[in-house]
Amino acid sequence: RALAVDPSATVRARAAWSLGVSAPSNGLWDGLSLFVYDSDPRVQRLALEAACFQAEHGLPSTLTPRLAQLLEAPDRQVRLAAGDVV
Repeated sequence: RALAVDPSATVRARAAWSLGVSAPSNGLWDGLSLFVYDSDPRVQRLALEAACFQAEHGLPSTLTPRLAQLLEAPDRQVRLAAGDVV
């Protein structure tokens, strides 16, 4: 969680991606949610890509409203990544 508030967007983005490629664990979606709600599009995109890695384990319904928002994000890559998750 400390990495989710790191001042560097690059650090936050890499931390989000790392969560997705790690083995599923309790608290995984809580951690990814922090990054999905980040204000930086790079962090959002990598968090969404990480969610794709973990989607086979089921997505929490709490992410649905945010996914809907990100499908309309100004950043094209974020929109595409959100579409991949859905």
